[in-house]
Amino acid sequence: MNRFVLSLTLILNVFCSVGQSVFNEPLAQNLERIFFTAQQWRVEIDSIAKKFGYESKEMETNWMRMRRQDSLNLDAVEEILSRY
Repeated sequence: MNRFVLSLTLILNVFCSVGQSVFNEPLAQNLERIFFTAQQWRVEIDSIAKKFGYESKEMETNWMRMRRQDSLNLDAVEEILSRY
């Protein structure tokens, strides 16, 4: 997870500081999609914890979904870094 956040932050900083004259809209949209999918399951944590508890089967399912999405997002970010 930390590698993913660091990679995404690095990419966003690079695009904010260099290449101001050329804006890659498809890349920006892809990075935005990655960011939002990274948050998709995290926003559910509090409501699941309140309803079922932190040690519940529902919370474990949410953690598994988060880990799977983080893995997919990390692969996508690493592919972007290798391309640019």
